[in-house]
Amino acid sequence: MGYIVMGKKWKRAVGVLLALGMVVSIALVCRGIETENSDVVDLTRPLGPGRASFTVEETTVDGETPGSIPDRRIVFAYEPGLTETTALVSPRRWVEGGATLDDFPTSSLVVPVSVIDATDLAGGGGGFALDAGTLMRYETFAGEIPEGAAVLVALGGDPAGAGPESAEVSPPLEYPGLSPDAVTFLVEKRHVSIIGVDTPGIDPSERVENEAAMMLAKSGGCALVNLGGLDTLPPRGGVLVVAPLAMDGADAAPARAFVLVPKAAPAPVE
Repeated sequence: MGYIVMGKKWKRAVGVLLALGMVVSIALVCRGIETENSDVVDLTRPLGPGRASFTVEETTVDGETPGSIPDRRIVFAYEPGLTETTALVSPRRWVEGGATLDDFPTSSLVVPVSVIDATDLAGGGGGFALDAGTLMRYETFAGEIPEGAAVLVALGGDPAGAGPESAEVSPPLEYPGLSPDAVTFLVEKRHVSIIGVDTPGIDPSERVENEAAMMLAKSGGCALVNLGGLDTLPPRGGVLVVAPLAMDGADAAPARAFVLVPKAAPAPVE
């Protein structure tokens, strides 16, 4: 279990976040993405009061000091599977000596996205695992998954189907996932480095060995978990932007995740 504590060092934390935002903006410009020509679809499930993984504490202050305010400490856990928030999980979580989040350049977190809706196949149960054969059949009618794209899989873990608005809904205790051979297909045949799901993990809840997560980690890829609103995205054409909290040496961290979807061109005036 990992924790973040923000107290008197809040200025430094804000500075880090601002710097991260600037880097993301630069990366977007470098890729030629103009937000005025795109819709921004937020996939983030935020942390907040009322959820077990989030607490706010206020310390006492010296009442004789003019203008004193309580020192607020925001504490949250970021263990995927135990928290409700969207999180990015690095290879270090599963592989000794694997890359941590700060090892990934920002440019690697701004990538084209392919969205696969496997909700009907999964059926909401914890025993289903999307396999490589199903992915190959999917490609026969949807086209080949673009090389290097992030792949986001809707498995039915967003019960409200409303993305951030469903943040109050606790993650399911039983949930479907991906099979190890599906991950192997994605990383070896399509060179995918980010796999996202709307559940707490890319392995089904029934699988205790976490083979799919291990396979992704060994390939050097990251898992993006607890996404919301995948049903609002088109299958292709969007660009995923992932901005994890900047933490040195972290194997996972809460992340803001959104997709830029090109706006439809206006109909020609006759």
